[in-house]
Amino acid sequence: MYSTASNTNNTQYKQNSSILSECDHGDDNGSTDTGHIQKQCGETIEIIEQNGKIVIILPEFFNYRFRHSFLNDVAGRLKSKEIYVDFSNVEFIDSTGLGMLLLLREWCDKQKILLTIAHPNNKILNIFEKVEFDKMFNIFIEP
Repeated sequence: MYSTASNTNNTQYKQNSSILSECDHGDDNGSTDTGHIQKQCGETIEIIEQNGKIVIILPEFFNYRFRHSFLNDVAGRLKSKEIYVDFSNVEFIDSTGLGMLLLLREWCDKQKILLTIAHPNNKILNIFEKVEFDKMFNIFIEP
C-alpha cells in the first residue's frame, strides 16, 4: 500500500514536540525521564503533534536500543486518529525495530488509529517488501 501524496513533510513538523532518547528508558522496568533532551545519548525519537496528527521521527538506527521506550512511551502520548512514522532519517532497522512497528500497528488497530510509514529510503523499503510490510502498512514514499 503505497501513496505518494501527503501534506506532511519535515518542514511542517514544528508545533508541539517531545523527544525520547535511547537512554530515556532508565531502568529495565521502562521508567523514563522525557522532560528534556538527553543529547549525550545521541539517537532520539521525536514526537510532534501538528493539526491533529502525530508524527514520530525516527533516528538513523532504529533498533533494539529503543525496545524499552518505544511502544510504552510513544503509545502513551498518542492522542490522535492519524499517526505518521517518519523514516526519512533511518538508515538501519533490525528485527527488534520491525517488531516494534508491528506492535505499534496492533495498538493502532485496536485504537482505530490510521498508521502510515512515511519517507523510507530504498534500502528500508526493500526490507519492508521482503518482510511484506508493504502489505500490512500504509507507506508514503516520495514521488
